[in-house]
Amino acid sequence: MLPGLWKNFHGKLVHDHWKVYFSYDGCKHVACNAHHLRDVDYLKKQFQQTWAGEMVTLLVNIKNTLADLPPEQDSLSPGQIILFAQQYDGLVKKGLAENPYTAAKRRRVG
Repeated sequence: MLPGLWKNFHGKLVHDHWKVYFSYDGCKHVACNAHHLRDVDYLKKQFQQTWAGEMVTLLVNIKNTLADLPPEQDSLSPGQIILFAQQYDGLVKKGLAENPYTAAKRRRVG
């Protein structure tokens, strides 16, 4: 790391959730979707978790929807955001239901 870089950084820090990154204050932390995709794809393949396969599909669909926006549109519509957020939240709930011990354990640690 460059000395002094982080004390002057106040934007969004996109990363893979490596614990040390969370020690940087003064910025917003954003998880890298490539890492999200890799993680849920692993759960789908290794443990045959249905929700994880659906999450892979949803994340790719969101990415493709953004990539296909017309040049004059620089973001999703409010309706698209709400729909994607509802789908995402529903899949997270499915994942927690399929993994109750892990979910309970993480809540206690967090």
